[in-house]
Amino acid sequence: MANGVNIYVSKKYDQFLKTEIWKQTAESVFCKAGGQCERCGSTEGPFQAHHLTYRAPNRPDAPRSIPKGWLPDWKWLVCLDLDCHRFLHRLSPIEQFWETRALYQAHMANEQS
Repeated sequence: MANGVNIYVSKKYDQFLKTEIWKQTAESVFCKAGGQCERCGSTEGPFQAHHLTYRAPNRPDAPRSIPKGWLPDWKWLVCLDLDCHRFLHRLSPIEQFWETRALYQAHMANEQS
């Protein structure tokens, strides 16, 4: 279990989610989202930072020891409430693709406004 989301994660990734750099990153994601879920708009937490992809390169300030995609640029991270985060991780791969695409488009529209 990773951050309350029942998905398979490696032990190394689970440990990464407990690091100070990830905690600071997640807090920044929550602040940028204005304290609301970027999928449903809920202001009821708890909130979690969700990777839209693990294929994006890490941001420039990421330590080299962190595997690619674990600490990407902010545009690849969104704030979700626990229910939406669980929902996304329970979808089939094709459903995840379409949900993630819609989330990314809405996320980028908010970034530009």
